[in-house]
Amino acid sequence: MSLDNLQKFEIKFTETNFFEANEELKILESKFIQNPYLFEARGRLHLSQNEYELAIQNYRRALQEVKKTGNIRKDVLFRIYADCSRACESSGDKDLATAYLIKGLEIDENNFLMRFNLGVLQLNSGKELDAAKNFETCTKLNQNSMEAWYNLGLCLLKIRRFEPAIASFTKAIEINPKYLGAINNRANAKKHMRRTSDAINDYLLALKIDPDYIPALKNISSCYETKKDYVNCLISLKKVAKLEPTSFDVLCKILCLERQICDWNREPKRVEKLTEQIIELSERDHSRPAPSTFSLLNLIDDAAFQLRATRNYTREKVGDVLRAPFPEYQKPIKKQKIKVGYFSADFHDHATMHLMIKMLELHDKSKFEVIAFSFGPDLKDDPFQRRVKQSVNSYYDVSLKSDLDISNLGRQLKLDIGVDLKGHTTDCRPKIFAFGVAPIQISYLGFPGTLGDRNLDYIIGDKFVTPFEDSEFFTEKIIQMPHSYQVNDNTKKISRKKITRQDEGLPQDGFVFSCFNNNYKIGPDEFDVWCRILKRVPKSVLWLFESNKIASKYLKEEAKKRGVSPNRLIFADRKPLSEHLARHKLADLTLDTFNYNAHTTGSDSLWSGVPIVTKIGKSFPARVGASLVSAVGLEELITHNVEDYENLAVDLAKNKKRLTKIKANLTKNKAKKGLFNTEQFTKDLENCYIDVIKNH
Repeated sequence: MSLDNLQKFEIKFTETNFFEANEELKILESKFIQNPYLFEARGRLHLSQNEYELAIQNYRRALQEVKKTGNIRKDVLFRIYADCSRACESSGDKDLATAYLIKGLEIDENNFLMRFNLGVLQLNSGKELDAAKNFETCTKLNQNSMEAWYNLGLCLLKIRRFEPAIASFTKAIEINPKYLGAINNRANAKKHMRRTSDAINDYLLALKIDPDYIPALKNISSCYETKKDYVNCLISLKKVAKLEPTSFDVLCKILCLERQICDWNREPKRVEKLTEQIIELSERDHSRPAPSTFSLLNLIDDAAFQLRATRNYTREKVGDVLRAPFPEYQKPIKKQKIKVGYFSADFHDHATMHLMIKMLELHDKSKFEVIAFSFGPDLKDDPFQRRVKQSVNSYYDVSLKSDLDISNLGRQLKLDIGVDLKGHTTDCRPKIFAFGVAPIQISYLGFPGTLGDRNLDYIIGDKFVTPFEDSEFFTEKIIQMPHSYQVNDNTKKISRKKITRQDEGLPQDGFVFSCFNNNYKIGPDEFDVWCRILKRVPKSVLWLFESNKIASKYLKEEAKKRGVSPNRLIFADRKPLSEHLARHKLADLTLDTFNYNAHTTGSDSLWSGVPIVTKIGKSFPARVGASLVSAVGLEELITHNVEDYENLAVDLAKNKKRLTKIKANLTKNKAKKGLFNTEQFTKDLENCYIDVIKNH
């Protein structure tokens, strides 16, 4: 029998008329017995209908007949290996799928189909380096294969070799200028390199070809967000939501961006309900990207909900990856140094370093070997990055390494403890800790809450943010610091530059309430209270940090709705840290936000000598304010409900004697209480590390 006999079958098969294709095949099978071409055709028919086991059985019978007679066309033989591999992969046996492709390559190592499919299989299995080698060979076998160049680019993108990835995607685009996937991923590579404007240009190119191309709409929105162009960001996201209503991550992002610009047209309870519904749907449908937990912290103050949302996000980002064991690990004996690795993208002028730079310098290097692993930007002129490099024993720039390579580096260096300083915040890379960098892995400082990841062993907190009675809401075991969980730099400089109220647009004599939190932390609930406070304290003003111009506009409108003159809201722009701390002294009292308290901005306020009125909430981010003021001996500033919060703020504004006494206590306590005793904090943390190693 020859392939000519299969013409009628092939016509029906191409038309996807599988019933008649099957009938044609039956006729041939009744005439020709044990024919490899018919077994191949039968396997292909089963494969097209997702009947993988039956497909594999027929492909195997075809190969058995070929082995007996050696009589089959080469292109058909390679198709059998390729399709049988696909069937094996689809049925869950990737090893067998790989074996069939390798068998084909043993016959002809330059067979494009075998090598390309092997590359795809390896790419889908997380073996990007092996896949890249096969796709590179494919580009040599066929320089005009846009798919080979595209897939090579994907591999290089995944292993963070961005420049070669861009070159590969560009090759694919030269072959097909309308190749949307290549244009979109070239932009992704540029975005990773922080070439945001260049990335936007590529996304716009893709959207010019197809205005409804969802990947480019999603990706360009994140670039607009980086550039604080929230109008275009929301336009892009709302278009995605219209095209794809089940984009759970996008729906949540829209709610969060509305908070970013202080657009409160949605009633707060409605926002909570929507957020809960979106997470519930995302938990059930794993086919869509999960919403980022970090984006939700300011929307709902509920530790149980935050655990659910974080587990859901971790499930998508980490999958089933479990930290491989450390069979050869031995705990350090008495005179051996404990190796601690800190992992972050923020070893530069960033809130995290503002807090912990002094601690890195104070670590006892006779007992600890401190290693920094940076997957953030390399900023040679950044003063904080210089200090980090000088303070640690070793500094590794791992920004271009894959997650697995970073994990392997941590293992090669034989870390005792790995500390994740990012959690689920911007530029996080949770798979590093999923693969495992150390036998003991700790979450600290970057993310205010559980990471919902069983690969993290501990979280560092305190009696306020991580009370032991809330341990059910943490997948990590809780380590409690004696005072506040938050480290601080007690050498942080306050500029001597003379800054006046007039310089900042503040009234000379009126009472100044301040809140320098990012605007997304402000919601209608606290703003209602703030406006009532302003009404009760004549000539007072509210001094806010201006995250973006749109938020300022909306906040002025919201003040007017509540009967407060928009002129009583004063907005501060961004300044260098030392100057910001100096101007902070111009405020009389800081008002904390509710669901997501002041963190670094809270300790900045206290360091500047300005007390904070805070309302303690139910979850980690809503309890940080209480942790800070308690650690500086000002527990009287902690309130437990909105009414007490409002009354305390008003009383302190009107009772100058009481406020003066609190400020005097703050000045005195800064020198002796736990919050700003960096030396004692560092010793306490080191003792925690020693205890954890001893008891783990």
